[in-house]
Order: sequence, then C-alpha cells, then structure tokens
Amino acid sequence: MARAGTPESRGLHESAPRLAGSVRVNFFGHAVVASWQPDATAPYALGAMLPDVIAISGARSARPAHEDTGRGVALHHATDEVFHAAPDFVALTALARASLERGGLPRGSAWAAAHVGIELLIDGTLIADERGGDLYLRALRDAETHIMCAAADAGLIARFLDRARAAGIPHAYA
Repeated sequence: MARAGTPESRGLHESAPRLAGSVRVNFFGHAVVASWQPDATAPYALGAMLPDVIAISGARSARPAHEDTGRGVALHHATDEVFHAAPDFVALTALARASLERGGLPRGSAWAAAHVGIELLIDGTLIADERGGDLYLRALRDAETHIMCAAADAGLIARFLDRARAAGIPHAYA
C-alpha cells in the first residue's frame, strides 16, 4: 500500500498541486522524458502523459490498460515531483508570477499562468528531440488500446485524442 501523500497514493490526475483555474498541459514534455528511457514504448509514453490527458479531457475514469502504460504514469508522478521542486523552476515561476501580479493579475491566476507558461516554454525547447516527438506521435496513434475508462468518458478521451493527433507535435510552443 502506498503511503499517504506520495505520488503512488494520488489519483492519476493529482500528481501536482491543482493550478487555480487551469489544467496541466505539458503532456508533450512528459512524452519526451519517457523517450529518454532506452526501452521506451508508445504505451509507456502514453502513461507518462495520461494524468495530463485526464485533466485536460475531463475523463476522470480513465486508467492504464497496459502494464507499460501504468509504468509511464509512475514516471509522470516522479517527474512532476522532482521538476516542480527544482530550484530553477521554482525561481522562474516566482519571477513570472511577480511580473504578472504587477500587471494586475490576482495572485492565484498569476501563479497558474506562470507555472504553465514556464512548462510550455520548456516544452518548446523539447520539440527538437526527434526521438521524443516520434514516441509522442506513436503514443497518440494507438492510445485507445492502452486506456480503459467508463463508457461516459470514452467520448471525452476520443475528442481529446482526435485534437492532439490533428495538432501533432506542438511546434507553436517554440
């Protein structure tokens, strides 16, 4: 049994503190991190993205249907735990938040925008990782075979995956 408060004890979509009024959107970066494993598979990369896919799509019942997908979910939680505590990320987020507050945004909104903004800037640098991009696209292509969810959430997952597939690699982040 997982200890309370550890990544293993949290739900799939609860890996990091909830951003006020937003969702975590750096699922591409999680696929790239998954690609750094020499034996990374598409289901593993999908799992690394799955907590963010659930948060964005609203498909709260979605769960891994493949062992590698479950391992990817664990990687997502471990990555977020380390990354969100990294001194550079904390400092950049604080600087951006302060600037946004000076511009008139309320503290919670400024923090959320700064947090997501820094993550998306980092994702923009990761689009140059060809192995990560390839794994990302392969994970999206066969995603339905590696996710199980309640019938009521199937449409939410399908709509999200259709949009993500149509968008491809997020070159606009660069």
